Amino acid sequence: MRFSVIIPAYNAEKHIVKGLESIKAQSFKDYELIVVCDRCKDRTKEIAESYGSKTLEVDFGRDGLTRNAGLD
Repeated sequence: MRFSVIIPAYNAEKHIVKGLESIKAQSFKDYELIVVCDRCKDRTKEIAESYGSKTLEVDFGRDGLTRNAGLD
């Protein structure tokens, strides 16, 4: 069964690699990875895409709305 991993992010370049590596290390591989960059001004998007993530750029400033954008 396929599922989605959605990561809301705000300028997360210092921490996102650890999370993405953890996801990559899981034995289950049938998932899609979506990183939602909420007003990111750093390299979060580029790092996420280097891990094969789909990325969305939004301007909400609220975690709930950012996560919901990934659900859409």
